[in-house]
Amino acid sequence: MMRSSPRGGVVHEKSEVSGTASEPSLERAATAATTELVDRITALVEESETASYTRKAGMAGAINMLMARLPTEANSEETATCLLRLLDEGRLDGLEDEDGEPSSVAATRALLAMGYPHAMQVPPERLEALRRREHQTIPVPWGLLVGILLPAAVIQVGFVLSSDTPHQYFGLRADCLAGDVPCPPPGFGTWFRTQGLYVISLVLGGSNILAGLVALAMGRFKRTRRQLIRNFLGVATLGVMTGVLLMALGYVGFGMSALWSAGGALAAAWALKSS
Repeated sequence: MMRSSPRGGVVHEKSEVSGTASEPSLERAATAATTELVDRITALVEESETASYTRKAGMAGAINMLMARLPTEANSEETATCLLRLLDEGRLDGLEDEDGEPSSVAATRALLAMGYPHAMQVPPERLEALRRREHQTIPVPWGLLVGILLPAAVIQVGFVLSSDTPHQYFGLRADCLAGDVPCPPPGFGTWFRTQGLYVISLVLGGSNILAGLVALAMGRFKRTRRQLIRNFLGVATLGVMTGVLLMALGYVGFGMSALWSAGGALAAAWALKSS
């Protein structure tokens, strides 16, 4: 805002109208977001009560994902009241997503994340259910994992050793070292053919072994099982992409090695998911 000074100048004044006017708009937007999330959760819960068994897991997954957004996007008294009402009425009992996460546990976790005073209103039996869920263990198919990853690693090494570039010693061929033929000029292409291919195979094989060791150590916890499966799927994706690229470039042996690494990772992910 501007006004003229007695000396003919212009004086700038700070306007408080715009700041004051924007506050109700922000409050209305926050209230609308809260109402939208709460209404979507309530509607899904109502729909799940008459849904078929095959649909309930997917609906529970959607409910759990929406509840996970509540502490940051709709942390209000209205939200807490809705979650507590759903818990008290038992409308979330029996709802579990595809990973076995109960919707009642997801609601309890959301209330705790919302902080005081909402966290203090959670019933003790719900807190105990969350505690049991966090410490729940499931058997790890260690025999199946070893039976999958170990043969995959052996076959991977076999393809590397029988590759199309034999007698290379990480940089120089045997006949080059003996002086029978001139050594290739230094550069990325030479490094890739003589060392890079082995490094790629080592990284893929090591990733499978590392993911397997982590799965054996942490796979008994339900809360980490999903991430372990994702680890193997990531290794499998990398192996498929690398294998296809190497075979397209003419490195058939190294390409097959990468594909076998991917196959082992996919089989390990399946073993974790099905156990």
